[in-house]
Amino acid sequence: MGVIATWLFLIMITFSTPVDLSEVDEKVTTVEITGKNGVVTLYTGMPKDSVKLLVGKPDEVDLRDIGHTFYESWGYKIKNEYYPDLRIEFEDGRLEGLSQD
Repeated sequence: MGVIATWLFLIMITFSTPVDLSEVDEKVTTVEITGKNGVVTLYTGMPKDSVKLLVGKPDEVDLRDIGHTFYESWGYKIKNEYYPDLRIEFEDGRLEGLSQD
């Protein structure tokens, strides 16, 4: 069964639509962080729903709307129960940056 699934996956990749590399953001970076669910890898531009699945539900949420841009900041209390030591920033629903103490 696993061999068949692998074979189908390879066929799907071979015949999938090619990616136009001119549309790929050159500033995409990946980072490993320790979240509520353990060590995970995040990348800039990642949708916030995916971040929530990997890292877990945030302890604090800060919402801002400036002009036509929507900013969201999530705080996680990973090592400290009093203040967030992991902060994840989103711009228009996509991961923009993060910091971890």
